[in-house]
Amino acid sequence: MTFRLAAQDGTLPGACFQHRFEAAQRYGFDGIEIAVPVTGDNEDRLARIESAVQRGVQISSAVVASGPFIGELEPADRRRAVRHLSLLIDQLGSVGVPALVMPHSFGIASRHLPTSGPLPPAEEARLRAAETLGVLSERAAAAGVLVCLEPLNRYEDYAVNTLSEAATVVEAAASPALAVVADTFHMSIEERDISRSLRSATRFLSHIQLGDSDRLEPGHGHFDWPVFLSTLAELSYDGWLAMECGLSGPPEHVLPPVSRLLRNGARRAEP
Repeated sequence: MTFRLAAQDGTLPGACFQHRFEAAQRYGFDGIEIAVPVTGDNEDRLARIESAVQRGVQISSAVVASGPFIGELEPADRRRAVRHLSLLIDQLGSVGVPALVMPHSFGIASRHLPTSGPLPPAEEARLRAAETLGVLSERAAAAGVLVCLEPLNRYEDYAVNTLSEAATVVEAAASPALAVVADTFHMSIEERDISRSLRSATRFLSHIQLGDSDRLEPGHGHFDWPVFLSTLAELSYDGWLAMECGLSGPPEHVLPPVSRLLRNGARRAEP
């Protein structure tokens, strides 16, 4: 099978989305993934996104680049997150971006770092996340945007760290406008069995972000790419694989081998 590969917009050369998309194509990728802030004035950025989409630029998804997040600890902050994310979902749908990738929280608190204060029980936080996503899913369905929940490692999020935990949240929210993201960097920390974890979330898995165990490009660390790719092939995964990592060198040197690794691995994985 052939996977759809997206390069990370911020790592590509070029002064606009069109030029960066063309660079991605030269390096063996099919599209780009962009980052968007939750708050602030996005009017100019949205206009540029819309123009790029109309010109044929393939945007796999937009990634939340900053908070507030649905896992904020204070109720007022969670309500603010819902307001801003609802607006962002409407905006992305209006310019043709098909998916929004976001974590439950990022850098707010961790159960594994001494700087964090009292935290709600993880199950309670996940239940609250499901309720919040249920609210957002109504806007997402109306806007035609798939909202994808990304589990982060234990040091970056205090409640949603594994694919199975993210799948539990999405299942509880019960909306076809919601899905789960698998990020291979976070998987390298949290998942004991890569293949089993992918299978556990396969009903909800609609997007994948790529980074090796050292948070650089695929092939630079010790993540088990053959197992990962063969499992995706067996599951007939047909979503995007999007870069979400640093690069160890210039993109023109680093990204073509990454494309070959992912495409060759996919071909070897076929029965």
